[in-house]
Amino acid sequence: MQTYLVAFSISKFERPGFTSQERPNCPISTWARPDALSQTKFANMVVAPLLSFYEELFNSTFRQQKIDQIALPEFAFGAKENWGLPTFSEESILYDSRRSSMSDQQGVARAVAVTVVHQWFGNLVSVSWWHEMWLKNAFALFLSRFGVEALRPEWAYRERHALHLYLMVLDYDAHMNTGLVAALVPDEAHLWAAYSEIGEQKATVLFDMLHRIMGEEAWLMGLRRYLALYANRSATSSDFWDVLQLQVDRNGRLGKGLNITRIMESWLHQPGYPLLTVTRNYADRSALVHQQRFFISPQFRQRAPKDPCWWVPLSHSCPQCLQLNMTMSYDPWLTCPISGPSNRIVPVRLEKLTAGPGDWLLLNVLHSAPLRVNYDLRNWQLLNATLSHPTKFRLINRVNRAQLVDNLFSLAWSGVMEYPMALGILGYLKHEDEYVVWAATRVSFERINNVAKQNHNYRVFKTFMRILLERQFVRLLSSDLSHNSGNMSHRPVILRLACQYELPACVSLARREFVKGTPAKAGWMTIRERETVFCTAVKFGTEADRDAVELMYQRSNSAAEQESLLTALACSRNTFALERVLKWTFESVGVRRHNARRTFKAVVANTVGYGLAMKYVSANVELIRN
Repeated sequence: MQTYLVAFSISKFERPGFTSQERPNCPISTWARPDALSQTKFANMVVAPLLSFYEELFNSTFRQQKIDQIALPEFAFGAKENWGLPTFSEESILYDSRRSSMSDQQGVARAVAVTVVHQWFGNLVSVSWWHEMWLKNAFALFLSRFGVEALRPEWAYRERHALHLYLMVLDYDAHMNTGLVAALVPDEAHLWAAYSEIGEQKATVLFDMLHRIMGEEAWLMGLRRYLALYANRSATSSDFWDVLQLQVDRNGRLGKGLNITRIMESWLHQPGYPLLTVTRNYADRSALVHQQRFFISPQFRQRAPKDPCWWVPLSHSCPQCLQLNMTMSYDPWLTCPISGPSNRIVPVRLEKLTAGPGDWLLLNVLHSAPLRVNYDLRNWQLLNATLSHPTKFRLINRVNRAQLVDNLFSLAWSGVMEYPMALGILGYLKHEDEYVVWAATRVSFERINNVAKQNHNYRVFKTFMRILLERQFVRLLSSDLSHNSGNMSHRPVILRLACQYELPACVSLARREFVKGTPAKAGWMTIRERETVFCTAVKFGTEADRDAVELMYQRSNSAAEQESLLTALACSRNTFALERVLKWTFESVGVRRHNARRTFKAVVANTVGYGLAMKYVSANVELIRN
């Protein structure tokens, strides 16, 4: 057993009366502060079904004799998979059904699922050295979504989590100085240099790609073979690729000349990801596809070394493809030179496409690989014609619509596409009602807003946003607010954006509900909607409103609610109040250290607070460091 997995606890924590006996030979308990015991029930309840799910998936029995989960108020990591004593931060494992959101509940399920997967990937089979930690961590995160999906199919968690990570990785990895997923660690002094949360998230996205190109059967059989072959031993990523290659060769899914090690290392051993440029020949139904590294800022490209090359599986869709119910395949591939000059990146031609001259073509279906795509003008116009139609836009899968929206923002920001064209296509959002699409817009709108609000023409952008959101907000108000139904799951995003851009109806609603005390009673609002109401009340309310929110924070025993209240306090437009928030955040014992980061980010995002935050950091470097 690896020594870093040994843990013990000496505390005054308690466990509630319910100890799961679903597994007679393995009692399961969850320990926490005495006043937080009621919030451990959900985390305790999901362990046994997750163990059973993964035992069946891996065809391998869990061997431990007990599990004691423990919720730690101050913990640097989200969770740690110690044998028999998994440790968690309180935010990762405590769930209050009255105060926490559905996403908080999903986060608890994911954290527990990750530690359960680690009992096999990381504990039963360990990694050979620290620079391979990404292998076990990323694979556990990838496999956790299968367990959460099995627990609560109604959440559609696999789809949402996969898309969320995909968009997050694309956003981060588009910069100049991003790190490698598989970075070497020469000695123990450089251990922390090997750890990268975003690198592990990128590897998770790549495992999603690998799962798709291998196919379900070959992937599952390879997984089981790896666990059986290396049980109670350590292994390397090369060992893992070799086992999967052996299985995929038997299955015959990958084409000739395609090698898993070569494919995966092209993504793991170099930073960034490709931009595919698609130029269609509408006369002969073909398309030429080029790859080059994508940068979010145009100036990065001037300073970058020669373009790297990735092995890219190409999938595509079109209106006729949908009508013919064509199954998704990954052929041909964008390949890289195996020998000879490494800078000879060869484009590939897609021949005999099903898409006709009047049909749009869409590449990278359901985010098959982490990349961006730019099309010729005519294809963008064909996509726009479908998206702008009030009903036909649904012909494009909601996940692909989310990809397109994120793509348009990034292509415009990077200078690849003009903003008028991008925003013209994005106008279709006025009739978009899917959560995954609106969730994909949030970061991009925030990026544009941060720049636009410094410009004297900011009111033009603000008006555009209000027009985009007004119809959605009216629809929200006309729905039953007491029931957050499936077709209104994007409601928290709409409410947040509408109040952020000061849509009068949203500001009035938020202030009215705050005065009524609705947020404190929960009522129809989720925790994310309550955060918007608190923020709007602080921003447009009185000092008494701000004091009321601060008092709620001091009295709250819910980690999720405390985070929301701290974020809301940073919404003030009063400089004295924001200075007080900064001082309170970093100098008060009443604010946990891991909450300070979120509060500081909220102050920085505030137009009034940005300068104050920079000034505070300059004057208090040692305090913040300590």
